[in-house]
Amino acid sequence: MGTVARDNWPDRGPSYWTVYQTIEGGAGEWTSEMFPSSVTKFRVNGTADCYTHQIASTGWGFGPAVLPPSQLGLAQLSNRLLTPPDGLVLQGGASAAVLGYGWIALPLVPSYTSPLGVRTGDQSWTLFMNAANFTGPVVFYTPAIWSAINANDPTGTGRGEDALPTFNSGLALEIGNTPAYTSRFSDGEEYARIPRVTFATDASGRAALIGDLHYYSKQAIWDAVATAVQNSTAPSGFDPAGVFTPPLASPGAGLSLGGDPVNLGSAFGATVIASVGASGALGMAWGNGLEAGLLPEYYVLSGGSWRPVAADSVPTQTRLKGQTFSAAPRGTFPPQDTSSSSPWASSRWAAGPFSVTLSDRSTVEYVWYRFIDQPAIAALALPDSVLQRLQAFVAAWQAASGTRGVTIAAPTSGTLASLDPALLVTPPAGLEKGYVPVVIAQH
Repeated sequence: MGTVARDNWPDRGPSYWTVYQTIEGGAGEWTSEMFPSSVTKFRVNGTADCYTHQIASTGWGFGPAVLPPSQLGLAQLSNRLLTPPDGLVLQGGASAAVLGYGWIALPLVPSYTSPLGVRTGDQSWTLFMNAANFTGPVVFYTPAIWSAINANDPTGTGRGEDALPTFNSGLALEIGNTPAYTSRFSDGEEYARIPRVTFATDASGRAALIGDLHYYSKQAIWDAVATAVQNSTAPSGFDPAGVFTPPLASPGAGLSLGGDPVNLGSAFGATVIASVGASGALGMAWGNGLEAGLLPEYYVLSGGSWRPVAADSVPTQTRLKGQTFSAAPRGTFPPQDTSSSSPWASSRWAAGPFSVTLSDRSTVEYVWYRFIDQPAIAALALPDSVLQRLQAFVAAWQAASGTRGVTIAAPTSGTLASLDPALLVTPPAGLEKGYVPVVIAQH
């Protein structure tokens, strides 16, 4: 009781296991963006307490709210890539591109009893990226953020993301919200219009969305990292023998508009594109008169469901064709409190603040911390011996990485996307290894 999921989502009950703890996010666009852009962004998100809190960056939730000190569970690992709360902006281009990413558990923080007095596992879920101008690990969720809920619910001890293998029930494209205009005649007939939602397609009218799905066992890189942490060295790479490629099958697709289902019939649906990558790709396919790569703009409500109609079939009296969709509003993120009593106190900084301007026209302010002094690590209250070993390992890994660190295999097809070059930073003199750039404001 007392969580967002339990108090508001009865359809997820009675166990609520699907929303108990998750790591999600990816490339896309969101209504919670403060700096909307025509270029796709990559955003991180995770919840450790049934969506009561959502941890989307090192200091903010999935929106403009500053995280409370108890929820600082995402730690910066890369010393070359900034991670702003509004996401990683991809570099715009004339053609579609692909981005490699994955969450892999690493033995960075050892098992221990957290400051809340609960037993905590040793899994640090780490984001690896493979882009045209950056490869390597970026950030990780600290194990204690997953075990914290067990201070109130001891029955979950050992059942969270800090201890158990992750569970992936499937791949998905989520279109959660889109604006729409509706027009209803006096006889009850109703039409609707949504913005043009387009996807890059191949010659067969198919759009590949997610491909090259792989699962990683401990043999893949966990074992190598465990040795490297103990020896203050850098892991050399992934062991292909520890990587499993599952088959893709049984796709499905469902759309609704204003709570009523959208019926596209056999003209549209999810599909497995076997020719893309060794494992295939999850995608969408169009046919039977629908324009490939476009979700239909116009609909008519018929028999309790919406069906697409051509623009020239929409009555002029609806006035839908003359409507325009306004640009999404811009906002800002509240800055971190850097006073002496805050986890973000300037006395802990090694250098800064510095600022950069991104292609979405936002300004990001950041400071440099010694790795173990950043708020998410300092909150763990780890023994000094553990901290020093972790600090030495991170310094060694960073020294061997730069912007071309160890990462997951590149996609087997497509052109790699580039991150906004402004997100790539160079450590100040003397802070080249063992230090991380942490964002304190975006406006």
